[in-house]
Amino acid sequence: MYYKPKIVAARIIIGILILAILSAMPILYVTYTIDSVENLSITTRLIVSILPLATIFFFLSFSLLVIGTAFLGWQKKIKVKHNESGIQKNCFVGYSWTYFFFGFFVPIFRGEISIGVFHLILSMVTFGIFQMIMPFLYNKQFSTRLLNNSWSLNDSENNNTIARQKIGIAT
Repeated sequence: MYYKPKIVAARIIIGILILAILSAMPILYVTYTIDSVENLSITTRLIVSILPLATIFFFLSFSLLVIGTAFLGWQKKIKVKHNESGIQKNCFVGYSWTYFFFGFFVPIFRGEISIGVFHLILSMVTFGIFQMIMPFLYNKQFSTRLLNNSWSLNDSENNNTIARQKIGIAT
């Protein structure tokens, strides 16, 4: 394992507390504002009734980001070099926050168009559940595909050790 339980627990607690505070702020503001107004319009009542659901959605959505970074660490850029041509490129290890925010566009922007289209189809078939799971897996899969296609780690020894550990390469 490449994570320490105490650090993971601390990251999760801090992240959840920050999310709880950010989630509660709009509700507290609206509640405070509404208390001063007697006659509310239908639009205001609708917003007030939807706000708790939006808060719960916000909290649940971003809790995945907190849990992912707590267990896998922040996304880290590692330099790799093609063995035959000498071209240098970046691979990534850790929780893919870019995939969390941008979804199937990440593989497309990294040059894996067919993988991106496949991820789009899977996201539509699973009604977005695939989008929640994939940030935990994508960086490791991308790095493994690069290293299996005649690329090799070409960063500092410390970064290479971190990459080997997180990808699961035996030394």
